[in-house]
Amino acid sequence: MVDEAFSAPPAEAADGWRNGLRLWAARLMDDYTAHDWILDVPVTGPPMLPKALAWMEWALDALAGEPLAPLEKLSTLMLLTGYVRNEVSLARGLEHARRRRGITSDDEIAALIDRRDRIGTDATG
Repeated sequence: MVDEAFSAPPAEAADGWRNGLRLWAARLMDDYTAHDWILDVPVTGPPMLPKALAWMEWALDALAGEPLAPLEKLSTLMLLTGYVRNEVSLARGLEHARRRRGITSDDEIAALIDRRDRIGTDATG
């Protein structure tokens, strides 16, 4: 079921490592955002599902010409995956909190700006 939630990697190779990893992370974020329940599935080891393996191979191919050891390349992918998962998890948590409080992100930002302005005035006298 988890494997079906992920999109397949592009058929064409990445256009350089930077563009490749940018696309890889963006697509991963899109998949996690569209199916945020995936965040609730425990990570118990390295990717073993077909699409996860296909994406990992695609990203490793994007890093093929770079002067990194194989473990460094895998560590890079793990780090980026962690960033993506955390970003989607934070966004989901904030959205749930806003819904519970009955506010929008615009309301929240306006309140933060107001608070900042009051703190700035209090601090400067």
